[in-house]
Amino acid sequence: MFAPGNTETDPLDAAANALKTGNVKKARHILRGVIAKDPVNVAVREMVYQVSSNDNERVFSLDHILKLALAIELRCKNSPVCRQI
Repeated sequence: MFAPGNTETDPLDAAANALKTGNVKKARHILRGVIAKDPVNVAVREMVYQVSSNDNERVFSLDHILKLALAIELRCKNSPVCRQI
């Protein structure tokens, strides 16, 4: 498991740092690996949107984010725990 906040072990931090320094290619490479392991991670999908290189990629990313948000909302509608939030 990854230790949050440790850029050596947290690929999201590594991708964010790569993006901050302008290394979009490295950020994209890291995020592809993360998506392969965790395709339903909304934070990763948002970062993928940030590193999209064209409108088709941006639309594809936003589509995934919206589908995940809808799935989360539908799951919460049927969950007493989510109704308390």
